[in-house]
Amino acid sequence: MNDNDGNRMYKYFPYSHVRDGQKEITSMVHNLIRNRDCDGIIISAASGIGKEACMTSQALLSLEDGLFDKIIFAIPTDAGKENILKELASVKHDKNVMKVYSKEILCNWMKETTDERILAIESEGCAFYLCKLQGHRCKYKDNGCIYEEQKKEMKSADILICDYNYIISPFIRRMSKFEEIFQDNRVLLFIDECHMLKPRAEMILTSSISSTTIKRAIEELDKHGFKEEKEAVENILESMKKEISVNSAKLRSQMDKNYEGLGEVILQPFVMQKFCGSINLGERLLVLGEYVSAYKFENKEGIISYSDIVGNFILRFYRRLPYKDSIVFFLKLKDDMETSYIGWVPLDVRGFLRRAIKDSDKYVLYSGTCKPKKLINDIGLRYEKVLTPNPIESPYLINRKDIILTKERFCYSNLRDESFSERIKDDLDKLFSNMTKPIGIVCTHNWYENLHLSSTYDILNEPEKQEEVGHWLRNLVPEAQIIRFSPYGRVAQSVDMSWLKSIIFLGFPYSKYGPMIEEKINKVAKTFKGKTGNAKAMATYVLMIEPAYEKIVQSVMRGLRNENDRLNVIYYDVNYKLNKPALGSKNLVVCQTIDEVISHLSII
Repeated sequence: MNDNDGNRMYKYFPYSHVRDGQKEITSMVHNLIRNRDCDGIIISAASGIGKEACMTSQALLSLEDGLFDKIIFAIPTDAGKENILKELASVKHDKNVMKVYSKEILCNWMKETTDERILAIESEGCAFYLCKLQGHRCKYKDNGCIYEEQKKEMKSADILICDYNYIISPFIRRMSKFEEIFQDNRVLLFIDECHMLKPRAEMILTSSISSTTIKRAIEELDKHGFKEEKEAVENILESMKKEISVNSAKLRSQMDKNYEGLGEVILQPFVMQKFCGSINLGERLLVLGEYVSAYKFENKEGIISYSDIVGNFILRFYRRLPYKDSIVFFLKLKDDMETSYIGWVPLDVRGFLRRAIKDSDKYVLYSGTCKPKKLINDIGLRYEKVLTPNPIESPYLINRKDIILTKERFCYSNLRDESFSERIKDDLDKLFSNMTKPIGIVCTHNWYENLHLSSTYDILNEPEKQEEVGHWLRNLVPEAQIIRFSPYGRVAQSVDMSWLKSIIFLGFPYSKYGPMIEEKINKVAKTFKGKTGNAKAMATYVLMIEPAYEKIVQSVMRGLRNENDRLNVIYYDVNYKLNKPALGSKNLVVCQTIDEVISHLSII
């Protein structure tokens, strides 16, 4: 569409036909960015509507009208970033579009080196670390560093496409110069899959260190003759051991309740202060860490300095102390009983997220599964400054049939029961003979591998490169009877195949339950006190059950690509019988047996 169509709002819309849902979204965003009384909008629109085209068209138009200096798209997945690039490339414009890459990807010295010590290091964070080394021989260090060039190029880019981390990680914002972009420009911020904001922020704000790392730091300090620092770090390790000894019974009791084999004990901030020593110790360890790193590199003894890691941990801890009321400090014991961890996770990230988002002049948060009012609460935004329109449903939802099978419960004890696995396989065999293929089977936990379906059906363990997966599937599907997905928690990204006729979910992606999540539940329950009959049950629903629903619904909607086909969705878990309205389907059936499921399949 263009100006000649008589509707300038769609000047940069990348398609000749605009769906009803897209008209609604485009109008909302168009009006928002011209509304002086509103800071942002939260849009819940079903997958398949085509939200990206609405956002990119209004981004380009707002730049043309001089309303903003820069547009930032913060997107958590590579596929999402590529979609935005594709939409922007579909129309003619003169704006400079830039996809922002992490330092680990761009570091040209690290790419070219043949040093085995470099190649053996995990990429996460190491490029930042390598640049600190005083003695390394990077020929790009002061001239030609691609990462430094990217930071300069960002200043002239009109549209930046980046990961969430550039918005919500204080460290990455500072190091990448994104902080300056927000300070020096009028910014319109688009955040895709905004229901993932809070979990990502919690992950960024979580930090831990192991007793093994501390032991290695002690060995380093001893080798290089730093006696005072060595004794201080030894005190940290001894404090950990003492705390474990005192809480041994409690830790061991948690071992059987936690799927990952980790016991946890919640600690008070003053206990952590006893562990960490002082901020001065952290600063000294950082200086010594750089010295040790350079020494190791020059003498071909490796690169990582464990003294530096301990120092960084201590400094991060003291930066977090002002927020101690919203932080849970913990001590963990690994299942080998030899390694322990100390660290923290945030209980409340609302202020942190709110500040990150409101650094922009305007923001648009959009997702296929978010509930706008809940998201406002999660982030701590002001109701009167955010528009929250009603969710926009996909027209394909009318062709969806949801069935909850409440025959079995997927829990830890059942998954270790061979007879349980046999019952599930018998059920599936009976189901498959009565269903139109291909069928997607989604296992939400790696322990569901105990079902050993691989002996019977074709398997797809989600590879890293989605493009190759799609090509492989297009060639395979005509002959395939069953496609099995094993996302292990990445449920929302895994079912994105338009040729699926049915999806069966074995279990649901609950958050791991332990003392930390229990602490969160108790805190949230206080906010519900007096407002509901069972405050703790409501808090459990909000923190554990509802997020699982959101992941599942996102997966289901990604399967809705063909409005002529019906998509059957079978939820195999007794837990979901009591919460069926939250599944979001108007055509939901609760079954007690496989025969009931087959009966419903035969009439739809």
